[in-house]
Amino acid sequence: MPNWFVGFPAPSPSLLAGLSGAPAPLAALAVDDLHLTVAFLGAVDTDAALRAWSEASGRRIPPFELTFGEPAWLGHPNHPS
Repeated sequence: MPNWFVGFPAPSPSLLAGLSGAPAPLAALAVDDLHLTVAFLGAVDTDAALRAWSEASGRRIPPFELTFGEPAWLGHPNHPS
């Protein structure tokens, strides 16, 4: 079962320039895959993921500013994400 999430696409490849200190071995990501995860749904079936998307898609969120701190390398130390 796939892991589902809701995310915003990264605004530009320049985000990569600010990332440093990644633990080894960290696989490089394709620029088109860069995103900011807003909600992680986890391993749910397609129907449940689509219901969650349907519930959230009608909501309006006003513009906001976001300031990033240092990146956090998550997951198992030997397989960070």
